[in-house]
Amino acid sequence: MAEQEEASGAPSEPILPDTSAAAVAVALSGANVATGLPPEAAAFLKEQTDLVRLQKENLDADRALQHRHLALRFFGDRLRIGLQLLAIAVGLFVVVGLGAMLWQAHEDHSLVVEAFSVPPDMAKDGLTGQVVAARVLDKLKAMQAATVSVTSCWVGQMSRR
Repeated sequence: MAEQEEASGAPSEPILPDTSAAAVAVALSGANVATGLPPEAAAFLKEQTDLVRLQKENLDADRALQHRHLALRFFGDRLRIGLQLLAIAVGLFVVVGLGAMLWQAHEDHSLVVEAFSVPPDMAKDGLTGQVVAARVLDKLKAMQAATVSVTSCWVGQMSRR
């Protein structure tokens, strides 16, 4: 193993002497007394300690703020998704309603004849606008019954089979 360390160029001895955490704590707490640290250096270290404490408090406040922001964002996302689903449902309802109206209009083969306005002479004789409209409708039905079309021929042939 020593040969591998020599070949790699890594030193075989540790650079720092073996120290324990307790020894380091004692050395740092009494450093200004034991090493004769100037008062300016001791004040600087105290200011740095206070700065680190303030930064930690700031980070804690930021974490709480970010947590509230994420909670609001989560609620906003859920609300936006709900509104989008509601808009899709309303859109589908409108499309289905229009489709139903179009299908009913397509399947409705009836003819609506509204009442005519007739001169007063005809109204005296009993021919009101509604009576004239009914007669026009009767005449149209008679004409349709008398008309031979390709559809009626095809239906007639199918019924004979």
